[in-house]
Amino acid sequence: MLTEFAFTPSIFEESMYSDVDAWSAHLGKLGDKMFPQGYPWPVIVANLCAGGWKGESSRQIQRIGNRQIRTKAMSLFTQIERVLIDRPMMLDWPEDQKGWCQEALRSAKDEPIERIVACRFAMDQNDPVTRAVRCISEVQGAGFWSGIPADDSPEMDIMNQVGVLRKLCVHAGFVSLVTPQINAGEDDESDFAVELIKSLRTRPAGYPGVMVELHTDGPRDSSPGDPVLATYANGIHKKLSRELGPGLQYTLTLWPKLLHRYVIAGDMTVDASGNPAKKTRWAISMNHIARKGDDKKNLLPADWKLLRNERVRSLGSQFCSTPMTGHLVSRPMTT
Repeated sequence: MLTEFAFTPSIFEESMYSDVDAWSAHLGKLGDKMFPQGYPWPVIVANLCAGGWKGESSRQIQRIGNRQIRTKAMSLFTQIERVLIDRPMMLDWPEDQKGWCQEALRSAKDEPIERIVACRFAMDQNDPVTRAVRCISEVQGAGFWSGIPADDSPEMDIMNQVGVLRKLCVHAGFVSLVTPQINAGEDDESDFAVELIKSLRTRPAGYPGVMVELHTDGPRDSSPGDPVLATYANGIHKKLSRELGPGLQYTLTLWPKLLHRYVIAGDMTVDASGNPAKKTRWAISMNHIARKGDDKKNLLPADWKLLRNERVRSLGSQFCSTPMTGHLVSRPMTT
C-alpha cells in the first residue's frame, strides 16, 4: 500500500539534461502521479545516507538556472519532503551519481525499494550495478506506475496481511493497531497483533526502535475506574507475553466500543516542552483482519484503504494524542 522510491540527486541536476522541455515534463509527471490531488499519496521516498539525500538534492535545485524549472523542481521537492523516510548510510558518501545508485541498491538489500530512479547520464546499461535502476524518462510510460495502489485486497491470511504493512513496520516511529477484538480468549484478533509486533521488532541494523500501541474494546458495560478493567488488561498482557516473550514495551488502551479497524503510524518527535510527541503520517482502514485458521476457510479477501491526509489527522487526534478522551483505561505494559 506504500511504494518506496529512491531518487539520485541527478534528477534535479541541470547539467544532466539537454532537453529542458523533457526534463520539465518528467518532473511534472512525478508530481502528478506520486501526489494526486484529492487522493491518498501511496508513496514514500528514501532519504538516503542518513538524511544526506535531502541536503544534496536541495543544493542541486538551488543551482538550477532556469527559473521555471527551478520552481517546478522546488514544488516537487516540497511534496517529497512530506513523505521522506530516513535510511541509514550503508556505504561511503557518494561521489557521483553511480555512487548514489550503489547506496540505494545496498540499502534495498535490507528492505526493498520498489523504484530506484536516476537520469540516463548517471547510468550504464551494461553495468550490473545499475541494471536495476530506472531512468527518469520511464515515468512517461504507464508501465512505470503499475502496481502502486492506495487500496489493497489482502487474502485472509495473517502473514500475508502483516506483509502488506511491512513499510510501516520498518519506517514508522510509532504504530497503533486499532481493532475491537483483542482479548484473553482463543478465537480473537490477538494473533494478528502478535505477528504485527514481531514485524515491528524485526528491523535491520541502523533503524531506530518503534513505539507500539494497541487499542481494543474493554469488557462490556464497564466504565472508567471499574476494577474489572485491570483484570481484563492483565489477561490480554499475559496472552501477548506468552507469544512474544520478554522485552516488549507497549501501551494498551481499552475503549467502550470500537466499530472500525485501523493501523495508524507516524514519527516520534519532541513537543515545545521537550516531551516525546507523535506526528501521525499514515492511516489504513481495514474492514477485516485475519485470525488464526482463516487461511483455510476460503474467505473473501479483505478491503484495505490508505486514507487521505485529513482523515489521518482526525484519527491521530482521536487515538494518538495526549491525553486521549473517551477511553476506559490506558496502560503501558512491559513483557
